[in-house]
Amino acid sequence: MKKFTPFLACAVLTMAFATNSVWAQQDDHSMNPRHGGVVVEASHVQFELVNRPDGVQLFARDHGKPVDMSKAAGKLTVLLNNKEKLDIALTGQAESLSGKSPVTIDQPYVALAFVKMPSGKNITARFQSK
Repeated sequence: MKKFTPFLACAVLTMAFATNSVWAQQDDHSMNPRHGGVVVEASHVQFELVNRPDGVQLFARDHGKPVDMSKAAGKLTVLLNNKEKLDIALTGQAESLSGKSPVTIDQPYVALAFVKMPSGKNITARFQSK
């Protein structure tokens, strides 16, 4: 019985640590949209592209935490289903990059976001509407 107790304690601790790390990783890389947009991951950053009637917003999360995008900048290139191409300049806000669109994007699209992060790192993310 004395040999069995340390083995059981070790097994229980191992399972507890393994389970805890799995739960933490699921929360850090959630691909669920928080603002009703399309979510992709690029360079370990989750980007969410949200279409608004007057333009677009691009939100960023790094390991589950919002990124301050006030010092970020970028460009969004949108290819609409009818082959029309839109280039939208993105400027930093507190929690997102935003840009004005000349038309409402209400049809299928593919978009490329070129983002210069506040850290100076350049990231490209590809979005495709559903």
